Amino acid sequence: MIAKIATVTVLVRDQDAAAAFYVEKLGFEKRDDVGATDYRWLVVAPRGGQTQIYLARGGPGTLHEGEPIGGQTGIMFESQDVHATYLELAGRGVRFPQVPTTLPYGIQAQLEDPDGNVFLLQQSQ
Repeated sequence: MIAKIATVTVLVRDQDAAAAFYVEKLGFEKRDDVGATDYRWLVVAPRGGQTQIYLARGGPGTLHEGEPIGGQTGIMFESQDVHATYLELAGRGVRFPQVPTTLPYGIQAQLEDPDGNVFLLQQSQ
């Protein structure tokens, strides 16, 4: 049986710039960084989190050539306090296409990485 979701992929243009954003701005930890320019396995995750993000280089001449970079990822980050997280991350320069909004199921915001990948930030009710 499947036990968990281990890794999800997010396409980026520049893996070094993406890693800096996820580690320095979002506070993630770098879990793995192996390989060279042709194929580099670069993985980040929230500290203590189980699911990790593979920051895959996209664009021409890559394994992900032809796949779009940017847009909705369908990935949701959970926060105990979305308003506080929003203020902290916005203060670090993270762009929020949607500020915290109260919805019937909780509070939600959207944040964006430098490549235009959009993530949901949610606090359950």
